[in-house]
Amino acid sequence: MKEQNLPEGWQVVKFSDIAKHISKRVEPSETDLEVYVGLEHLEPDSLKIKCHGVPSDVAGQKLLVKKGQIIFGKRRAYQRKVAVANWDCICSAHAMVLEAISDKVIPDYLPFFMQSDAFMKRAIAISEGSLSPTIKWKVLAQQNFSLPSKEQQETLLRLYNGVLRARDKCENAMDSFNRLFTVFLSKNLGGNFGNELTIDDIATVVRGSSPRPKGDPRYYGGTIPRLMVEDIVRDGKYVTACIDYLTEEGAKKSRLKQKGTLVMVCSGTPATVGNPAILNIDACIHDGIISLDNINEEIVRTEYLYYLMVLNQRQSFNLATHGGTFVNLTTSIVKKMRFSFPPLEYQDKAIELCKQFETTQRNLEYKRAAIKELGNSIV
Repeated sequence: MKEQNLPEGWQVVKFSDIAKHISKRVEPSETDLEVYVGLEHLEPDSLKIKCHGVPSDVAGQKLLVKKGQIIFGKRRAYQRKVAVANWDCICSAHAMVLEAISDKVIPDYLPFFMQSDAFMKRAIAISEGSLSPTIKWKVLAQQNFSLPSKEQQETLLRLYNGVLRARDKCENAMDSFNRLFTVFLSKNLGGNFGNELTIDDIATVVRGSSPRPKGDPRYYGGTIPRLMVEDIVRDGKYVTACIDYLTEEGAKKSRLKQKGTLVMVCSGTPATVGNPAILNIDACIHDGIISLDNINEEIVRTEYLYYLMVLNQRQSFNLATHGGTFVNLTTSIVKKMRFSFPPLEYQDKAIELCKQFETTQRNLEYKRAAIKELGNSIV
């Protein structure tokens, strides 16, 4: 929307005209509150907080949040993390706590507006830093945005709430599908086929590497893609690295892998550790990622092993070492993971059935994307 050609009733406002920045610090060990919300607990493009931790999980000063206030992930804004607190709680210092200024904006409209592409594109543009780009409040506060009148906000909210109901139904359908797919994997891939082998028996396990020091222009900012955990979370099965890039010198200090390589998250949050993917392009891999190289295709197809990893993601998490909010899978742990492999003919049939499930999954994801686009078009 061009500011010089606004519809009737719209006006240009600074973000600080519609949002107040709340920055009250608290020590987790000194609070009576029972909920801690980290950025890892926020889902992209969802205003709902579906999981959380407890203050005893973390150390260092955090931010105090009151029920109804907005938690906005100011670090790595491209992850599009905005949520409304369901309770009084504390949250990560890598977030901003915001509250609507009701003179200019309906409080329920502000988080809806902050989810829009218009806001997110601006947030990403003003983020500072290469490895963990972060937004400063004083910069965000001065940004100009186009805002409808309160009457129009009420109308848009009614439309958007209808979109949210459609999205919730789509999410419920996807949850049901995922449970069904897990049951299918368990019944068809989880059996004992009589020839149990370790990962070390059938592949070479290699942990990724990241050049040091971080951000050094000799190594970072080139044209060679480096696979990040966020890429795998975003893309799923076939992953394209598009967040971080290395120079040729940086690639020499990392691990360059070919398209088609099976990789797995080995360091991160409980929801991500153990998640597998297959490289869709040649890319270096971050040190939070393990690759399985030289897979013995006479014993197991790469895609079949991928589905086994999907099935055993929870097992991978249980095997990992735990420290605070992050967990780690070492290469020695992965090497010792054991699986039973059926004949290749059986594997090929199972892969084809899994692909049929994935077709349904893509259709549901297409519907979810269409609903999201409809929501963005309302702002």
